[in-house]
Amino acid sequence: MRACIAIPSLSTHGGAERVVCEQIQYLSSEGWGVTLLVADYDQAILDDYGVPHSVNIVVTSGGLIDDTLTVRKILNEEDIDIILTHSFTKRVYLATRPFGDDTPYIPHVHGTVLWFVDEPDRLPHANSRSYQELISSVPGHGEFYDELSPSFQDTLHSYVNEWLEKRALQSSSTVITGSHQVQRELETLYTVDSLIARPGVSKAWISQYEETEHLSLTNHDYTILSVSRLDKRKRVSLLIKAVGSLRQDGYDVGLVVAGTGERREHLENLSEKLGIRDSVIFAGFVPETELPSYYKSADVFACPGWMSYGITPLEAYAMRTPVGVSSDAFVNEVLTGKPGVEVVQPNIDEWVEMIPKLLKIDPTSIDPSIVPTWEQYGLELHKIINRLVVDKSR
Repeated sequence: MRACIAIPSLSTHGGAERVVCEQIQYLSSEGWGVTLLVADYDQAILDDYGVPHSVNIVVTSGGLIDDTLTVRKILNEEDIDIILTHSFTKRVYLATRPFGDDTPYIPHVHGTVLWFVDEPDRLPHANSRSYQELISSVPGHGEFYDELSPSFQDTLHSYVNEWLEKRALQSSSTVITGSHQVQRELETLYTVDSLIARPGVSKAWISQYEETEHLSLTNHDYTILSVSRLDKRKRVSLLIKAVGSLRQDGYDVGLVVAGTGERREHLENLSEKLGIRDSVIFAGFVPETELPSYYKSADVFACPGWMSYGITPLEAYAMRTPVGVSSDAFVNEVLTGKPGVEVVQPNIDEWVEMIPKLLKIDPTSIDPSIVPTWEQYGLELHKIINRLVVDKSR
């Protein structure tokens, strides 16, 4: 059996990238051959996430026409049983269904058009009541979108794009997503049903690092940890401001910011402006093998970002670290109501009020068994693929 997995880029660490690599690992472990179709990748990312070197990597240009032709070429040259797509669905649709090719393809939708900053492809949906309800229900959907005044050409482009996206999703064999929120958006925007398969944390990873060493991350009484890309969607600036307020209130807290991105200089300047530069450590990229010690050594893991899901809060919770997340980080569907978890609106006042509550949590009250696992994700994927491949062979 052979699968093709397609994604535009595997050049950074992130949630979608992790899902792709876990799919590759799972299928490879089940004896499948895997072809990875990608426009841009970093071998170090594949190695960090444990992708076997037996994977056949095909690099394409990233353009719609070239990507479509490359998918067509792979289908002509390889005996592909199924295609798994990640932000590649339109291209796979164009390479299959118009040619009468019924190869099953499964999009894993990490986020709809609503989850991209200032995304012009929102335009075709903007006048519907259901769209407005979706926007009002998720703070980040409004916070990170400025109303545009597009040209006629841009407007036409957005309508064609979204028509094609809907067609591609509706023509797929099954759609997978990680949260009920994105599931609702898919149904509302594209009239598409989807299945929930939650990314998570490997059981082996939890067992391996359960007794990991504790580090002295800061010289403060309490340490708050953030692990994310440094872009504005992650709201690390909100966290820095909250730490500044807590220090003014007498809490001896330090903040460790792990991750890289274009906002680092801005965040460093902000901490300097607030007079807490010595209490904010920018750790940069932290290797996968070192992250468990960071999680274990922090008093609180903070995730204030706008996220359609979120794996790092699950990893922190699996290390028995209290977790705070914003209401529009939809890993909250897994964590809400669990011991050692607080979910609040993404504003400074609520975070300043919430963090001291988490500082009082006894880590032994945290139950890592509630965290979804990659093994469970693999079983869900197996059931879906097996049904489609068996149906195709009949």
